[in-house]
Amino acid sequence: MGRRGWPTVPADTITWLQKQKAIVRPRSPLCQALTYMDRQWKHLHVFVDDPLVSADNNEAKRLLRQVALGRKTTFFVGSDDHGQHDAINMTLVASCRNSDIDPAKYLTDVLPRIADTKVSKLADLLCDRWTPVETA
Repeated sequence: MGRRGWPTVPADTITWLQKQKAIVRPRSPLCQALTYMDRQWKHLHVFVDDPLVSADNNEAKRLLRQVALGRKTTFFVGSDDHGQHDAINMTLVASCRNSDIDPAKYLTDVLPRIADTKVSKLADLLCDRWTPVETA
């Protein structure tokens, strides 16, 4: 069994697939389906073998819905610079939410620390690597 109790793809499946393509009529719907599967084989294998790859894109759709709503509410931002700053802020907040971090706590902690952080250590302040400073 593979991840989440799903069956793994047998190693000889690709061989079977190529044999079936040689047998069926070239323009048949079955051949088209087999050709599609053959072209997508490496992507299918990633999905089956890697537990980090999601079975669907619901999370991405949900996040894009938030971006579309933000785009609608900030349609008139005043200038290109304001629009750029707004996009950066929306990205930071969305990244925090995606990492289950309170955006207010994150920004309150990170913004004062940015100026004193070495350039080589700035990546440690990203949402997915962030650890809050211990206050005494």
